[in-house]
Amino acid sequence: MLNRVIVILVILGIFSCKQVNSEKEKLNFCQMLNDDQELKGQQRHNAFKANFNSIIEHTKLNGFPNFDFNSLPQDSCKTWAIMGTLIHIVQSSPESVFKPEIIDLLSIEIGKGNLDPEDIYPAFKISTGGNQIFCDSLRPYIEETFVKWKMDIDLKSGFKYENCEN
Repeated sequence: MLNRVIVILVILGIFSCKQVNSEKEKLNFCQMLNDDQELKGQQRHNAFKANFNSIIEHTKLNGFPNFDFNSLPQDSCKTWAIMGTLIHIVQSSPESVFKPEIIDLLSIEIGKGNLDPEDIYPAFKISTGGNQIFCDSLRPYIEETFVKWKMDIDLKSGFKYENCEN
């Protein structure tokens, strides 16, 4: 009898841990979008990084959050939070995206079908428009990204570089 009680308690403990962990793994896309749109200055920049880091951590645990423009308007918070985060992190902190760990992680997600390069395209297109200049030290990582993520090669010509070393 005691063995049955122990087995039941272990099963309940495992189930409750899974419930708690699954709650922690959920992302609040509407809050992400709200922070992206309403915060100013350094707080907004910090929100971009926090949102990107949350998406990356979620991706490591659960795969990249499924989103696409075909899900609008039902999933608009999710779609625009992810897209806004990608646009703004490439613009404000490109070194967060263009590094081997992230390139490889998202390459795996593309290979699994969890992320479509076509959905990333607008973030790159918007980020390379205007006066965005990337440090020349990022060039090999950006070029690797285009190959591994199977991005439209024409978009690569929009990236402008300069030497950022002091």
